[in-house]
Amino acid sequence: EVAFGAHSHCGDLATVTWMRCGQTVASGPLPVNIDMPPALDMTLGFVRSRLAQPNDPASKAPINVHTQTEITNTITFEGVPNPIDFLLDPRTTLTVQEAHCASVSGRYLIVQPGAMCASVTLTAQTVHVDWSFTRTTTIPLVTLAEMFLPFHAYPDTSTNRNVPKA
Repeated sequence: EVAFGAHSHCGDLATVTWMRCGQTVASGPLPVNIDMPPALDMTLGFVRSRLAQPNDPASKAPINVHTQTEITNTITFEGVPNPIDFLLDPRTTLTVQEAHCASVSGRYLIVQPGAMCASVTLTAQTVHVDWSFTRTTTIPLVTLAEMFLPFHAYPDTSTNRNVPKA
């Protein structure tokens, strides 16, 4: 397992002491080469494909568009089979371009009540000693513009068949 914050390094990182019968025979630095796998790519994304602000009818039943989504931010390393989650890593900075419309809390992008943005753009930057990545992604904010409800008069009589529709 790789320790948090580990990075490639070469140098005298340890000291060795050779002892015989409780007496030091020799002592000196030990050169160590720590070769970490290189980071290849970073992927930033959202679990949901669209969001609505909490006061919009699109976020209510029966439409139920979500008002928040989980954020994913992973880095792929050479020779490591699965990407590593870097979302909550302290070296990762998340910035919402439309801060008046949404904010980040933990692993979630949350739309603010009354948000009037067409979309929200999130940028993630992860900086390490050996590499740095910046990725940006956007999620649309939808609103309920119109709703059509068919009307059929009851009972089905001749006077109800030609009721004008507003």
